[in-house]
Amino acid sequence: GLNMVQGVEFFGPSAVALDARGSQIHIYVSDGGNSRVLGWTDTGTYQIGDPPAVVLGQPGPPYSNPFGIGVKGFSVPGGLAVDPATGNLYVVDIENNRILRFPSPFSHLTGSSPDAVLGQADFTTAKAGVSGAALNKPQALAFDSAGNLWVADTGNNRVLRFPASMLDGRAGPVADMVLGQKDLTSGGANRGGAVSASGFNAPTGIGFD
Repeated sequence: GLNMVQGVEFFGPSAVALDARGSQIHIYVSDGGNSRVLGWTDTGTYQIGDPPAVVLGQPGPPYSNPFGIGVKGFSVPGGLAVDPATGNLYVVDIENNRILRFPSPFSHLTGSSPDAVLGQADFTTAKAGVSGAALNKPQALAFDSAGNLWVADTGNNRVLRFPASMLDGRAGPVADMVLGQKDLTSGGANRGGAVSASGFNAPTGIGFD
């Protein structure tokens, strides 16, 4: 129905992430058209119409402007992933060519802002690039069982791996592995050639078995 931005509705949701912690399963939804991510405390006790316990990227439920909390806000949030070791939430900020990390949002219910950024040198830059530390319109995230973060870097036609050791809040973390390209400085579709088993053309999702 009509998006009244009261905190219980969406406008163009594009991703979901679950976080099993203790006896609860937190759920996050990327509400792209409202420039925010919403979180509910437990899928087991959720009732239709319940308001979210967490609102990220905006000062509160009735807000929806891009950059609702300034340079640490979103311009079209997309893919989501929860670090299974820490509960930290990683959110793709598509139009800003970056990924934002929110420290364990359900431990900061009175307001949370990101404490780290991937794909940019700082929170005030948003340029697309091709390197081990740059991104171009990323869209999806996933953690493997070792705590490494994998990113579908859609505009660079590749998938990157950021090792767990790099996810410590440092500035400009660098990926250590790439799929779909011959090196960390190439970004052409199909590795710059014909379709093959080793190249991608705008990958948009990642999953682990």
